[in-house]
Amino acid sequence: MGIFVLLGFIVGTFFFQAPAFQMAVTVGGLLLFALFVLYDTSRIMLHLDASEWVAGALSLFVDFINLFVRILSLLSDRR
Repeated sequence: MGIFVLLGFIVGTFFFQAPAFQMAVTVGGLLLFALFVLYDTSRIMLHLDASEWVAGALSLFVDFINLFVRILSLLSDRR
C-alpha cells in the first residue's frame, strides 16, 4: 500500500515542481524503505526456513538499493 502511495506522489512531482514537495516525497520514501528493511529482517529471522533465505536476502538487497537511491536523491537535492 505504501509503495503505491509513494508512486502516486512521485508521479505528482512531475506536475508540481515545488522543491518542498519533492523533498517530502524523498524523505517519505526514505522512511518507507527503512521500515521495509525492519520488516524484511524480522520476516527473515522469524518466519523463513533455511530454504527461503535466498529470497529473504534478495528482498533485503532490494530494500538497501532503494534506501541508497533515496539517500542519493536527498543529498543531490541539497545542492
